[in-house]
Amino acid sequence: YLSVPGVADKRLLFECQELAAVMRAGKQERSTLFPTLREAWDGQDLRTPTKNNPRKVTDPHVSGVCHITPEELAKLQTDADIYGGTWNRFLWVAARRARLCPHGGDFEDLRELQARVRSVVVNAQNVGRMRRTVAADRLWEREYFRRAECPPGGVVGAILGRAEAQILRLSMLAALCRGESVIDEVDLAAALDLWRYVDDTVRMLFG
Repeated sequence: YLSVPGVADKRLLFECQELAAVMRAGKQERSTLFPTLREAWDGQDLRTPTKNNPRKVTDPHVSGVCHITPEELAKLQTDADIYGGTWNRFLWVAARRARLCPHGGDFEDLRELQARVRSVVVNAQNVGRMRRTVAADRLWEREYFRRAECPPGGVVGAILGRAEAQILRLSMLAALCRGESVIDEVDLAAALDLWRYVDDTVRMLFG
């Protein structure tokens, strides 16, 4: 067997302009596409099912930015997508065209923004286990118990079923964007604001 050394950086960010095409591929017989996406979200080791030259990746960290219209989504989705745990691993964000530019537009100088993003990424690479402040803990406890007492049901409930895990991840990102390794109340509040928009989007699309 040929053994090839792996890479230290297991992060992957992909963009999918046509999620509808991915959904069609996922419906094919013996397709492991959506199960693999779910495993990647959970951080499980990934491996190809082939017997010859199998491939494996440990500790993956995979994120994607996908695009689809509400009409395509309604036409192509299945009960397995909704209730099988695929859709609740997505952050659903409704987006509209911000402006009309019949003659196109010019990009502003993005070097300052690029430098800020690069600085955030470099600092985040050196952060270990993250914790919350006491104030953030109190806010999180209120939100956690409130959601546990009144969980949504039906299709909406199935798609929002990982709210706690999603909000925690968003709060970590908010803190890292501020260059901090400890999650403060302001970071959790920002995560909750974004999640409310996700919640509204889900109710609009699936409610």
